[in-house]
Amino acid sequence: MMKLDTESSINPIKLHIESLESRYDGPRSLYERFTIYPLDKNQGITIGNAIRRVLLSDIEGLAFVGVRFGNINHTFATIPGVREDVLDILLNIKQVVVKSSEDFTESREMIARVNVRGPEIVTSGLIQLPPGIEIVDKDQYIATVCDNEYLEMEILIRKDNGYKLSEDIKLEKVFEDFISIDACFTPVLKANFEVEKILLDKSETKEKINIDIYTNGSISPENSLKKGTSILRNVFESLTNQGVSKSETIIEEDEKEVITEILIEEIPISVRAYNCLKRAQINTINDLVNYSREELLEIKNFGRKSVDEVILALEKRFNIKLNDEK
Repeated sequence: MMKLDTESSINPIKLHIESLESRYDGPRSLYERFTIYPLDKNQGITIGNAIRRVLLSDIEGLAFVGVRFGNINHTFATIPGVREDVLDILLNIKQVVVKSSEDFTESREMIARVNVRGPEIVTSGLIQLPPGIEIVDKDQYIATVCDNEYLEMEILIRKDNGYKLSEDIKLEKVFEDFISIDACFTPVLKANFEVEKILLDKSETKEKINIDIYTNGSISPENSLKKGTSILRNVFESLTNQGVSKSETIIEEDEKEVITEILIEEIPISVRAYNCLKRAQINTINDLVNYSREELLEIKNFGRKSVDEVILALEKRFNIKLNDEK
C-alpha cells in the first residue's frame, strides 16, 4: 500500500492509495485499478477529474515520428522486393511502442535503423535502437522482404506528450527528407474514475476515488499515477509559493473607461463653466479629455478662470489631468 501525505495549513490530511486489481493482457496492454481515500465531501469529482486529465494529456513518452527510405520521399511509393508498400510500412511502424530505461535522460531526437536482407520477415525486434531505448513488443510485424532484396530505413524517435498528427510534427532541416507519421506519445491508453461514499463512523461521511488506468506497456499504471500526481503537485506548489501580482494597470484602464462615459453634469463646476462646455458640444468627460488646456481657452466666452476651475475639478474628483498644449 502506498501512502500519500499532504499537509494543509488548516488540517493535516493523510490520503491512502491502494491497488485493488491488476491485469497483464500482453506486452502492450497493462491494467490496474486504484482507490484513493479518505476525501472530504465533493473533493472526489474534482481530484478525479484533475488526475484523469493529467494522465491522458501530460505524461511524456517516446514515439516514432518520421521514416526515411533512401530515395523514396512520398507515402504511395513501392519498394522493390518488399511485399508492403511504403504506406503499409508506415502504418505498421506507427503501432510500435518504444520506451526508455529509468536512467535515460536524452531529450533530443534520436535515430533507429533497420537493415535487412531477404528473405526475412521484419519485426520490431530487428530495429536497431540507440542506447537507453527499448521495444516493448519485439514481435510486432513491419514488412516481408523477398529473396536477396534489401530493406533499409532510418526511423526518427522523439519524446513528447499527447497525440500529434503528421502535419503537426515539425522536423528540423537535417531531417527534412523523412516522411512524417502520426505519433501517439502518451503511454496511458485509457483512464476512468468513479466516486464512492464511505462511512468512517456514524456521523462522518467521506469519499473515495476508484481509478482505472490502462497503459501501452511503456510505463506501468502505478508509475503513471505517480507521475500524474507529481505533475499536479508541482502545478499547485508553484501557485502557493508565490505572491499574487496585482493587475493595477488593467484595473485603472477599466475604471478610466467607465469614468470617461460620465456626463459633465457630474463635475462640480459653476453654471457659467457648464454652459460654455455644453455650447461647445462637450457632453461627457470622454469629450472633455480630448481637449487640452490651450484648446479650452479657445472656446468662446470660456475664460482662464473657468478653464482652471474645470481642470482642478477633474483632477480632484476623477484624478484626470488634461494636457496643457495641443
